[in-house]
Amino acid sequence: MMGSDSDLVVRLQAPQFNADRINLGTPGHIQTLAGKVGTVVQRSDPTVIDGKVNIEMALVGQYFPGLRPELTVGGNIEIDTIKNALYIELPESVRANSEQDLLKVVDDTGHWQKLRFGMQSDSLIEIKGGAAVGDRFVLSPLANFSDAVSLKLE
Repeated sequence: MMGSDSDLVVRLQAPQFNADRINLGTPGHIQTLAGKVGTVVQRSDPTVIDGKVNIEMALVGQYFPGLRPELTVGGNIEIDTIKNALYIELPESVRANSEQDLLKVVDDTGHWQKLRFGMQSDSLIEIKGGAAVGDRFVLSPLANFSDAVSLKLE
């Protein structure tokens, strides 16, 4: 959300698990229907509410018509860049820097495969070991089937 009575300020909510990696000056951007604008972190609220931390971002670069206080926007904070990373959508029970078995899909059968995970974002997680490009995994929770060696998928 954008809000201020003088200079426009962007307030984004970041997951608590990433808050310690967000520093003053960290770049980012916001996206509205009218376009994209660069931002930079100017303040991080020390309070955690519902697992989120409020981050204030200053706008940098060209403003475009339509930016106004209380405008709801989406945005990203660029904490880190990992080149040539192998990643998947974040499964429900997986956390950064952990190991977990996921169901690897080969043809119409699923087999449990231990994966080693690295860094995590809101929606993606890095795979550091146990998978290759092109591998497919079931991301839904399957705790009820954890005793099975393999599953036939239809």
